[in-house]
Amino acid sequence: MHPSHIAIRNPVFVFIMVLVISIAGFQAYKSIPREAAPDIQIPLLIVSIPFPGASPEDVESLISNKVEQELKTIKNLKEISSTSSEGVSVLTLEFTSDFDISEARTKVREKMDQIKPDLPADAEDYQVTEINLSEQPLMILNLAGDMGLLRLTELADEVKEEIEGVPGILEVRRAGGLEKEIRVYVNPDKMNYYKLALNQVSSSISNENTNLPGGTITMGPTKYMIRVPGEFISPEGINEALISAPNQVPVRVRDIAKVVFGYKEVTSKSRLDGLESVSLSIVKRSGENLLAIRDEVKSIIQRLEKDYKEDVKFSILSDQGERVQQIVKDLENNIITGFVLVFLVLLLVMGISNALLVAIAIPLSFLVSMIILNVMGFTLNIVVLFSLILSLGLLG
Repeated sequence: MHPSHIAIRNPVFVFIMVLVISIAGFQAYKSIPREAAPDIQIPLLIVSIPFPGASPEDVESLISNKVEQELKTIKNLKEISSTSSEGVSVLTLEFTSDFDISEARTKVREKMDQIKPDLPADAEDYQVTEINLSEQPLMILNLAGDMGLLRLTELADEVKEEIEGVPGILEVRRAGGLEKEIRVYVNPDKMNYYKLALNQVSSSISNENTNLPGGTITMGPTKYMIRVPGEFISPEGINEALISAPNQVPVRVRDIAKVVFGYKEVTSKSRLDGLESVSLSIVKRSGENLLAIRDEVKSIIQRLEKDYKEDVKFSILSDQGERVQQIVKDLENNIITGFVLVFLVLLLVMGISNALLVAIAIPLSFLVSMIILNVMGFTLNIVVLFSLILSLGLLG
């Protein structure tokens, strides 16, 4: 029997099905996450190895060539290229599209850990970077004011911690401001007097700045963990770090060096309307609702604006949620407009009952698609939204 005949003979069943689809579709539409871009995995990994003070030729011969020889043995590696510049080696690895990028990252790290002992001792730790479009900042918040760069940096860190507490936030990256730094100024004459090398001083400070496990103590039914705290609480603690003890005479950092608490050298500055500024890039987790997170972050910003209305200017420089919200509104407008236009056109020739039955197919098909998208784990991103708008246009 034809499906249309079954539907005509069972109007109550059809009405219940339409009602169930409408409720389930509406709930799915409300709960499905909104995102700016789909979670697309790009099969590229970038390995960077800093080698401060080395020339491009030294970087190429001592790092790039060695690392290339080892990494090219990784399976599913399509192409590898390297760039050797002053003080850093950067390698770009392209894998086949069917290879899991998380597994590729693990393989690269395993290889790099094997190569690490063969690299120069002055080379710093490597970094493996993955290109992920879903981790682009959903919002860039700028803080500007005339309270001084130090106080502005402290305020930015406070705002950063508060925003990171919002559910769905992956991280908040701060750009600009002052970075704290402890400097150890070594006296060369005193080093020569005590017959010490610079690497002895640095390794001694590093070894002293460590917490050590002290075992356990069992007292009756209770077992206590013992920990020996060794990390420096203040810069003054570095002065007491022991370097050596020739003839049982201890030589400490204070004997050959001066420890100063300060800030890293400022290499770039940011200003907004003539005022010093600090920027916060807010990144959400993949699959989380962009619009819901955006609303929570904006409520925090509005409260902060009231608290610091005379001292700090809060400006949103970039907001992906604006574009997504506009597209969602366009989609909803297309559904309503399509329904009304189809209903009015059919009303002139088919009557109100038939016109209503045909016109209701537009929102109903949309709600069915929402149920399917939600079940399959998709999000309402730019690609899906444009596809839905196009489909609704064709259906209308």
